[in-house]
Amino acid sequence: NYTVTADIPSYPEDATATRFVVGDKLSAGLTLTDNSIAVKAGDASLTANTHYTLTDKSDGTGDGFEIEFDYAKLKEDFATATQVTVTYTAVVNENAFEVDALGNKAYLGYNTNPYDDGSYDPGTDIEEEMYTFGINLNKEDKETSAKLADVEFQLKDDQGTVLNFRDDNGTYIYDPKGTVTT
Repeated sequence: NYTVTADIPSYPEDATATRFVVGDKLSAGLTLTDNSIAVKAGDASLTANTHYTLTDKSDGTGDGFEIEFDYAKLKEDFATATQVTVTYTAVVNENAFEVDALGNKAYLGYNTNPYDDGSYDPGTDIEEEMYTFGINLNKEDKETSAKLADVEFQLKDDQGTVLNFRDDNGTYIYDPKGTVTT
């Protein structure tokens, strides 16, 4: 689960350049969950195509999205709101095992001069990393808790498919093309 909170810019009433954008570019190891994006101003839910436009920014390297707010409508309907919050969900996919860190780059863009459309600043990426992790599996005697030697077992996904691994000096790393199953 991800949450991006951004301050709503404070442009003068006669401003002509009021672009305000929040977006995220997920790594290839993350898949954005369909229909998981929710947008709020304060505690109030915003309406797509009224208060903002959602654009799919997915490409060959990963999922992504961009939300461009209708600043005038946002201020008209939520005049006292000072922040917007965007929440969404992504799940780790099979590409996560290709890299150690799963990058996630959220960004905030806005006009720095409210009277100059050319002053749009796409903002600085706010990068977060998350890591996949390993587990240690040991088969132990139920009564003595002593580790048992030469134990074989299989790990299966939630559909019952046996997961394959590759042996990397006694550490087994998930690899769909691997040959080690026990």
